[in-house]
Amino acid sequence: MELQGFENKARPIGVLGVKISQGGEVIAHKTWDEECRRNVYSASKSVTSCAVGFAVQEGLLSLEERLVDAFARDLPETVSENLEHATVRDLLTMCLGQARGELMGAQRPLYQERDWVKLALSFPFTDAPNTKFVYNNVGPYLAGMLVQRRSGCDLVSYLTPRLFEHLGITRPTWETDPLGHTFGAGGLFLTLSELHTFGQFYLQNGRWKGRQLLDPAWIKASTSKQVENGAYGYGYLEEVCTLIDQKHYREIDVVVATGGRQEIVDCGRALSEKGAKIIITRKGTKSIFEETTALKVVGLNYTLSDYLWMLKERGIYTPGLVAFFSYDPLGQDVLQMCEMLGVQAKNYIFKNFADCKTCVEDALRDGAVFSVGGAW
Repeated sequence: MELQGFENKARPIGVLGVKISQGGEVIAHKTWDEECRRNVYSASKSVTSCAVGFAVQEGLLSLEERLVDAFARDLPETVSENLEHATVRDLLTMCLGQARGELMGAQRPLYQERDWVKLALSFPFTDAPNTKFVYNNVGPYLAGMLVQRRSGCDLVSYLTPRLFEHLGITRPTWETDPLGHTFGAGGLFLTLSELHTFGQFYLQNGRWKGRQLLDPAWIKASTSKQVENGAYGYGYLEEVCTLIDQKHYREIDVVVATGGRQEIVDCGRALSEKGAKIIITRKGTKSIFEETTALKVVGLNYTLSDYLWMLKERGIYTPGLVAFFSYDPLGQDVLQMCEMLGVQAKNYIFKNFADCKTCVEDALRDGAVFSVGGAW
């Protein structure tokens, strides 16, 4: 795969490397610095979520456990009603009920209390659990602590025979709290390839080299939307990026993006007349399509490149020609992105509804699979 277009954009913003797989095979790997272990920051939460999955699988803990039971000896002197009702599940969804993020990077060096479990539970629980999303390191830290207490070892030691050894990851470094416990909310150090391997493990639903290591039901639950977070949704310490259920992918005939209102209306009408079933657009323009067409409309925040990658990576849909409909010529960066993805692209320019109908007919005659209107 040619990465020059990606490199042109990635180098100025300090990207150090990229590794891309498709169908389980590495199709591109490029680094602009030595591939050493680096802090993966909040991607550490995904590994903590994985550890919780193994602990659930082994019967060490339950997501329905109340925190007042799981951490009975660490509770504050006065236990609020909200804390009384909080569960282990709430630790994983960022809906714990605390008003703001704590144990964050800039805060950790400043705490005087060395016992961070007691500290974490002492922060006010101002909201009922499972009602308000607040990005907060308390949840993943306590979840990781619970695994460590129940298993009798730190997270690295717990995950080494269950995960790391299978993936070829030699014992990694992981940040600890003042008492020496693994800090499950961040501070794990991995190489680019090690993090890529972990991602591949999840893409394979917990299966590795013919062995089912982690229950695929946990993979599905942790990467599915459990709560709203103002974006795509949040799973169990995982940001959710899939917006359309897999069973609907094959129904998608047309993708339409943002543009001026009239441009959107023209595209929607022209594509509707040609039998389009579903229009995918940016959330901000979803209402325009709903007002002006009878089509099913899905509003999302994906860029075109993200969307095509999602479909191709999962082997669900391999697009042929991508037809861009727009009032003005597209920038070269969009066409370069398509080239990087191995996707043929052509820009159809129109000025009114009649022009757009002609462009749609031309695109269909050219064999277009996706028709995209406006600028991405």
